[in-house]
Amino acid sequence: MPLKNGRLTNNEHLIAREYAATGDVNETARRTGVHVRNVYRAIANPAILAETLRIEMARLTGESLILAVNRVNKILRDDKAPAGAQVSAAKLIFDRVFGERAGDLAKEPHEMSADELGRAIQELQRRASEKAKTVVIDNEPQSKKGVFD
Repeated sequence: MPLKNGRLTNNEHLIAREYAATGDVNETARRTGVHVRNVYRAIANPAILAETLRIEMARLTGESLILAVNRVNKILRDDKAPAGAQVSAAKLIFDRVFGERAGDLAKEPHEMSADELGRAIQELQRRASEKAKTVVIDNEPQSKKGVFD
């Protein structure tokens, strides 16, 4: 159980760290010396689960992201890499840096032509209409009068 001050015990930190590293309850139990049943109880605890997720996010943004970026850069630099891999790596970079619509929306409005502004406005209106939801109440009598009548 977490300490009364809201902090985790050393054992709970250990369980969170090992579970984040392995993703396996049995392996976590073996590494920590805690019974499997108690590991299941621990990872069901919201505070311990939150610590596990914090550790995993730190690994993703630290270690894994660095490895992924280095791998993509290596593919782009390697002239002998398959063309499909190079195109996929380039597309990944473009999508992440510029977004899915790198064209008209990447420009600032003052940089757009009248046609580009028109297309951008239409796209924004389309997105707004998709997000707008009307509520229809069943069996409610519908008046034939206007809104202000």
